[in-house]
Amino acid sequence: MVIVEGICASHGAAFNGDIILAVPNCRAGRHGATVNSASRYWKTKRLWSLLEMINFQVGGLYHALRQLEIEERDMTSRINIDSFIPAQPLNSLSKLAGVAAPPSPAFKQPLKITTEDINRTKPFLKFIREAVCNGLGLPASNHRVQLFEGKLKVGMTANDFVAEARALREAIEGEIQNVYFYHYASDGAVALLSFDDTWGDICKKFPSVKSEAIAAVDCAALGHGTASVFHLMRIAEYGLRSLARERSVKLAKNRPLEWADWHSIIEAIDKDVTKIASRKPGKAREAALEFYRGVLGEFQAFKDVYRNNVMHTRRSYTQVEAQGILLRVRDFMGRLSKKIDENPKAIRWGKF
Repeated sequence: MVIVEGICASHGAAFNGDIILAVPNCRAGRHGATVNSASRYWKTKRLWSLLEMINFQVGGLYHALRQLEIEERDMTSRINIDSFIPAQPLNSLSKLAGVAAPPSPAFKQPLKITTEDINRTKPFLKFIREAVCNGLGLPASNHRVQLFEGKLKVGMTANDFVAEARALREAIEGEIQNVYFYHYASDGAVALLSFDDTWGDICKKFPSVKSEAIAAVDCAALGHGTASVFHLMRIAEYGLRSLARERSVKLAKNRPLEWADWHSIIEAIDKDVTKIASRKPGKAREAALEFYRGVLGEFQAFKDVYRNNVMHTRRSYTQVEAQGILLRVRDFMGRLSKKIDENPKAIRWGKF
């Protein structure tokens, strides 16, 4: 048995000894876990361990389907047992005429669900809507839940109850056939889970690179090396434009940086750095030249070795190659972010 915080299996006998997989932090009730905020745990576009999926989603899904089946069975049994009434010895006309009539045959009358049934089912449907339908993205099943909830409000027969429970269960079983998951290799998953630790400081200085960095790490984890390199070069371009802004470079015909190619931007920055090189030698001049020529060399290498190749479909990259390039770009952007940010001011080097 998998035991999670906040679980009560007071209706556990209904599971016939099966493993109970339930959703955490639920209020206990007849269904073991009736009301739940599990949808806040289940976020798409985040990684889930297999254990989390079992305890949070597979458990909730199993619980919902199993309990719907139990509700169908229990209510059907009540219909079969409780819907007969005793045979009537006389009908009203015979009684008035004083003539004995043969007993009327037993017949079924519509069995209404009870207040207890309603109070039990409402939180269970809420659980299915939040933890299963919203959590897994099952719109048709969610619609069935809404229909079920609407009929509970106005009252329904036991037969209607069975029909709605069966329709909801079949809707869920049908829709989950179109819910898919991807299994990440452990090292790729670790890289994604540690994103904030490895890229957090860079993203604070360059907010625009965050989505590109996530995509680059994700593509590398998925084994899409070329796609990862593509996103990494977009990250590097944000850095190149910021460096150009820090140096207040002007491009030919006042072309905006966003519309300029790498070569033009690098060339314009290099001309500005050449002016620094002509200044009187000193500590400030040497520090500035070390920084600018260092980063310009990196940008030139990125352009010639990676950017041009990936943008002009000259070559593809393996997962291993992409992981190496990712480390190089991340290290470079980390060093760059210590001097400038996305909207930089001129670096104060001191007197040249």
